[in-house]
Amino acid sequence: PPKPAASWNGVRSAKVDAPICTQRNIYTHNDTIDGIEDCLYLNVYTPKLPDNKDTEYYPVMIWFHGGGWVTGAGHSEFYGPKFLLDHDVVLVTVNF
Repeated sequence: PPKPAASWNGVRSAKVDAPICTQRNIYTHNDTIDGIEDCLYLNVYTPKLPDNKDTEYYPVMIWFHGGGWVTGAGHSEFYGPKFLLDHDVVLVTVNF
């Protein structure tokens, strides 16, 4: 059954990708299962935030990876933010 997430104090570091969801590794062609069930996360990448919060807004792109509910993840190694951040776009990827 589901369990509540553990709480934390202060700012939670999100510099490391969350684990992938439970799935077979389609690249190794074996029955090994990778990932864990605690895998539902949003990855939000922002350009440097402005000091003046009066009128600075950025476009937001939300990316849901493909994989047909069989494989895939919203990891930065696959869908990294570098190009979009260079163009002042906020990128949100979903790990599900």
